[in-house]
Amino acid sequence: MSNAFIIAKNTLKIVFKKKINIFIYILLPVVIVVALVNLLSFGDSKINVGIYNQGKSGTLSDDFVRSIKNQSRYRVKYVNKADIKKVLVNQKVDCIVMIPRAFDEKVYAGRINKIDIKSIKGQDATAWIKKYIDFYISNLMKISRASNGNREVFDNIYKDSDQLKVKEIKLKGQYRNNTLSEMSIGFVTMFMLLGSSTVSGFILKEKRKRTYFRIFSTPTSERTYLIGNFLAGMFVLLTQAALISFFITGILGMDVKMNSVELFFMLAVFSLVSSALGSTIVAFAQNTSQAGYISTFIVTPSSMLSGCFWPVDVMPDFMQKLSYFFPQRWLIEGVRRVQQSGNYAKAFPCMMIILGFAVALFLLSMFKIKTSKSIKNFV
Repeated sequence: MSNAFIIAKNTLKIVFKKKINIFIYILLPVVIVVALVNLLSFGDSKINVGIYNQGKSGTLSDDFVRSIKNQSRYRVKYVNKADIKKVLVNQKVDCIVMIPRAFDEKVYAGRINKIDIKSIKGQDATAWIKKYIDFYISNLMKISRASNGNREVFDNIYKDSDQLKVKEIKLKGQYRNNTLSEMSIGFVTMFMLLGSSTVSGFILKEKRKRTYFRIFSTPTSERTYLIGNFLAGMFVLLTQAALISFFITGILGMDVKMNSVELFFMLAVFSLVSSALGSTIVAFAQNTSQAGYISTFIVTPSSMLSGCFWPVDVMPDFMQKLSYFFPQRWLIEGVRRVQQSGNYAKAFPCMMIILGFAVALFLLSMFKIKTSKSIKNFV
């Protein structure tokens, strides 16, 4: 094991002999991640929502529109039927909420299941407003069922529900903050996985220079060599994780329901996966170009499916289930559990699963390097 630490130490000495590499390998990734997280947190522009009422205005429909206007996230404007396509194509609005004909009567009768939303921008533009509307309509349907078709009873319950509506807005705001935090952590995980190229780069350079083969002519085993480079990569990733944790919680003040140390611990566990992935990539790559292709092919699609780019809740059910096959999803799930419960211990099962991913990837890379017959052809 001491030889592995010596290899790690020598690798870091060689890499950081040029001071510019401190910026390239450690500071630059941190700057990029912090900048993206900052943009995600503060670049939350309003969504332009169009309203088309297919029938006559009523008390309930007017209150419904007013409730949307009261949300600071939305900018509301009324549209005519003839202008629906034009305002969508010209991007005057991001989406249009279609209030059905006889809205009030259908609510009283309990016959509204959902409100149609038209958009050409897909779920990115409609996810937030859809969740809010579904929640609002669900409350109306509960009142309708409780009143059993009696309008007077409905009106009395409805008037007494003002306090409930205020709480609803606060909950939506908290949900939004939690989702932004999860997406920010998602971006961090993606860049940490891309940082696995740090580990790959160490080994690839030695393969090209044939230092790799001279090392194996000594008593140093493949396992010791791989562990040494794994530790070198971990040093870089842990340094990045420490800086990112400090900036996210200390400087940007993002409300992730964790302090810097707790967030660092979660990212440190995930850095094991990142470093192990780097070892796996270099073990399977036949040449330098192929290593880059493999990294891109693995990191980008898995990050998309894991909810790093958008809330996982907006994806279809089968994609949400598929996301649990990737370690990024489990880190985001761990953050979500802490946010929802306020109990850091709730994230431990997720971190254990992430450790399982790391062990599996590292063992796979060790087996592949030990049995590889094509190393001498590496270019």
